[in-house]
Amino acid sequence: MRVFVASFIKDEKIKEIAKNIQNQFSKFLHAKNVEIENLHITYTFLGEKSFSEVKTIEEKLKECLKNEKAIVASISKILLIPNENFIRVIALEIKSLEAENLRKKIVSFVGGDSHSLHLTLARVKSFIDKQRFLDFIKTLIFEQVYFKINTICLVESLLTPNGP
Repeated sequence: MRVFVASFIKDEKIKEIAKNIQNQFSKFLHAKNVEIENLHITYTFLGEKSFSEVKTIEEKLKECLKNEKAIVASISKILLIPNENFIRVIALEIKSLEAENLRKKIVSFVGGDSHSLHLTLARVKSFIDKQRFLDFIKTLIFEQVYFKINTICLVESLLTPNGP
């Protein structure tokens, strides 16, 4: 099974912001938007793991998180992953020194492929007008919205013909 470590977004304001941005994408590109109920912050992607490996990861993650408390974070800007020239994922950057330190701690316990903290909005399939999209995201201004991260969990990523 494909697994990753994440926190699901419960904050309604963040969900509203994400949905508003997603609704603008169809003018510029074809993408698989992350369903609002599945919005999450990714700490590390662990890839394909066996059942026994998942059990070990769960134990390590539990040990890693045993003394952790809720963290406050905010969104700051749009991230284009891996970069502006080759956009596969559109995400919101998450700002929080505490959360970033926790991400590093999680990676030290369970490993995986880890990037800066982000909330994935969509996986890009193709562009209608890439330059207009890039111009559009430069116009986005984010109000300072803070939210709490209360729960971190191991998540299974199910692949479908339409994507994860």
